[in-house]
This record gives sequence, structure tokens and C-alpha cells, in this order.
Amino acid sequence: MATFVVTQPRPVERTVRQFTASRSGQALVLAVLTLAALVIHGYHPYSEDGGIYIAAAQHALQPQLFPHLSQFANAHVSCLFFSRMMTGIVTLTHLSLTWVFFLGYLASVYLTLSGLHSILQTCLHSEAARWFALFLFTAIMSMPVAGTSIIMADPYLTSRSLGLPMVLFAIAEALQDQPRWMRIVIFLIPGSLLHPLIAACGVYLIALIVALRSGSRAMVYGVIAFALTTSTAVHWLAPVESPAYREAAVSRTYWFLTRWSWDEIVGVIAPILLLWALDRFRPTTFTDTFSTFLRALCLGGIVTIVVNLLFAHPGSSNHLVASLQPLRFFTFLYLAMVLALGSLLALLPRRIVGGFIIAALAAYLFLVQRNIYPNTAHLELPWRGLSNEWERAFLWVREHTPQDAVFAMDSDYHNLPGEDTHVFRAIALRDALPDYSKDGGIAAVKPSIASDWVSGVALQRDLDDLDDTTRIARMKLAGVTWVILRPSANTRLDCPYIDHDIRVCRIP
Repeated sequence: MATFVVTQPRPVERTVRQFTASRSGQALVLAVLTLAALVIHGYHPYSEDGGIYIAAAQHALQPQLFPHLSQFANAHVSCLFFSRMMTGIVTLTHLSLTWVFFLGYLASVYLTLSGLHSILQTCLHSEAARWFALFLFTAIMSMPVAGTSIIMADPYLTSRSLGLPMVLFAIAEALQDQPRWMRIVIFLIPGSLLHPLIAACGVYLIALIVALRSGSRAMVYGVIAFALTTSTAVHWLAPVESPAYREAAVSRTYWFLTRWSWDEIVGVIAPILLLWALDRFRPTTFTDTFSTFLRALCLGGIVTIVVNLLFAHPGSSNHLVASLQPLRFFTFLYLAMVLALGSLLALLPRRIVGGFIIAALAAYLFLVQRNIYPNTAHLELPWRGLSNEWERAFLWVREHTPQDAVFAMDSDYHNLPGEDTHVFRAIALRDALPDYSKDGGIAAVKPSIASDWVSGVALQRDLDDLDDTTRIARMKLAGVTWVILRPSANTRLDCPYIDHDIRVCRIP
């Protein structure tokens, strides 16, 4: 007579499962993953868009700052609610703004992981697959989203950092068998206030999910038709653009799919094909809900590509649709792609192999971040001094120049050697003529300041190569009182700060 032996889970494995199944256990694991993400991807609060949001929050906290060019300190629409929120937290807690931003960043990573975990609850049968999915996301969350000029999760705090988790929670609720629509609305309201564009993408994704679940082709076609009709209406009803705004808009190459490189184009086609294949040859861990989610993402991705090709190209009569950046929808495709691939690692015969793969990818992304910020500390924590020489120069400006000073520097200073994309206003807290990169992005979404951007960039062009007479004449046209020059600049101006590649000089 044959005897069948049922293999019981080992005590340690059973304990781990029970722990991760409990709410307190899940919260602890998510907290550990948050710290792991911090270590892997770093923290650079003054870099890129992070610097824009810090400057806006500083201005909300101290309205006397930026007396001459405040339009570039708080121009982003999403800065308004975000800045007021940060200011309110500073007032209530009496913490410094740098601490509030750091804690806000940790909270944003934790909430993003929590939102993804909520989505995975309805998408994957296996608890192990859910955690492997989150482990992979933690390891590679600073991966770029094709050619959109955004990454899945930034190494600094912006309104998107906090808005995205709210939208993820709304999507997770929409994926439930019986969605509670009031909860979806409650999540979408702060998401919309923090980042209207990502919230709009989330609403469209939820609409596609609902349409696919209904089983009605007419409803699916209706959602797609609504997106195309709305895009057409926005395009035809857009106001006439000024030449200055057109210049600002066309300078944002990441808005236009037709100006992407071939590998960036692959970056929008490959995720759609991969998610379609995963739905077609569905692994055993995938639920029917995940299948619906993947189909909604593929449909949404195709529609946004069509919208971009129809209405968002440099030669278009207007660039309003382009400025809404429909390709941001691919943020959700990339998140789903990473989660799906991570879950497959749990199906390997030896899960330790999946762990090694994730660890190797984490090490690679760590090295990528060090290559992006080679002259800056990996973790710019609130209690540590500034490590980058450009940051230290900007700090000297804050401490040794009048609050009403106006600065000028190379209009493309973010790309200068050693600068590591740190934003002058965020650290110096002084007015500066607009730069090409970050301020160009602001001008491209706020037409009223486009002419200021064009003239400011033109005044600073080749600033280091000018002679003093021409340099002073140009700067006085714009009311500039100080300039930041490189050592290669030929000048006899009074420069009280000279360090390595930077000189801070007075305009007489």
C-alpha cells in the first residue's frame, strides 16, 4: 500500500509567511525597503526638479525672497499646493525645510511601495511573488521611463513624488472586485492637487479598467474615443502661441516622440509588447484582475502614442497637447512591467537566484547614480554639509550677498563639469536670470514667462567668453549685480569668491 507524505512548510518559512501576512509585518518590510531604496538610489534634494520645488517652498515660507524674478521661483502650477503644504508642515513641526523635505521624501517612497503593494494584492496569487515584485522595484526605481525625461521614482522630493502614490492607491481600489468609488475620489483629489498630469493619466487608466471589466466593447471604444476627441478639442481650441513660447516648447525634445532616438522609441514599444505577451501567456501567479490591468495599460499606451504622433510634434500649429505630456502615462506601464518581471523571479526553481539577480541590478543602479552625481555625496542628508563645490559656492552666495542681489551665469550651467545639475535658487536663495534647462521647462508650461526666459538665456549666452565691457553692458540691461564665472573667463572684475572651477564676481 502506497504512503503519501505531505511536505509541511519548515518552521522558519512558516514564521516568515505569517509575519509578512500581518499588517505590522508588511509595514516593517516596506520601511526596510524604503531605507534600501535610499541607500541604492541616493538623495539629492537640490538637484533637477527637486531644486525647483525647494526654491518654491522657500519662497512660500519667506515671501521676501526672489524680489525681482519670482516668476521663475514658483511658476509650476503643482508647486502652489505642494509649497503651501510644505510650509504648513514647517510651521506646525518647527522643523527646518531641509528636514521636512527629507522626511517627505522617505514618506513618498514608503507610500509608493505601499500603493504598489496594494495593487499587487489583487494582481498576484502568491505572497512570495508580490514581495519579489516589490524587491525588484526597490532595486531599479531610478530607471528612466523611455525618453520622457522622467524616472519611475526620483532621488529627491517633488509634487509627483507624493501625487503618484495617491493615484496608485486609487488604481488599487479600482482593481478590487467591488470598488469603493468614494475612496477612489478621496485618493484622486490630493493626487490631482499635487500633480494634475499624473492624476489625469491615472483617471484614464481607471476608466479603461472599468470599461474592460464591463465586457462591453462599446464602452472600451467609448473611452478610447473620448481620449482622442478630447485631445483633438484641446489642440483646435488652443490659443495662439507667441514666438517666445514656441521656442520654449520646441526646446523640450522629450515632448515629441518624433525627436526621440531609436532606443527611446524602443522604450515605449517594448513595454507594450512585453505586457501583451505576459497577458497572452499568463503565468500561474497572475490573477484575472492583473490580466485586465495589463490590457488596460497596453490600450492606454497605444492611445497615448497615437495622441502624441497626431498632436505633439515640433512643427504643430500649437503645442498645448505636447505640454500636457501624454506619454507620462508610460509611468504606469513601466511600474507594471517591473512588478510583473519581479514576480516571475519567484517562480525560479531556486529563489536565491532571483535574489542574486535583484542584488546585481541594485548594485548596477547604485553605480549609475554615482555616475550621474560623480562630484556629490550619494546621500545629501540634512545634518551633513554640502559636498559639491558648486553647492558650496551657491551657499557662499546666500551667506555673503544682499537678499536683493540678481545673478547671472552660463545659461546651461547645469551641464558644466562638476555641477551635477544642482539648482542655484534652491541653495543660494537669490534671484538669477533663467537658465536653459530647468527654467526652460517652466517657461514651456507657462507661456506668460516665455519671453523672460528667451531674453534671459540670450543675455547669458557665452557669458564666460565675453570681455568685461560687453559683459557689464549686457548684465546692466537686466539689472544683474553679480555673475558666476569659470576660471577660463578673462575678467578683472572683483571676485571675492574663487574656488576650483567657480568665481563669484561683482558687477560694478
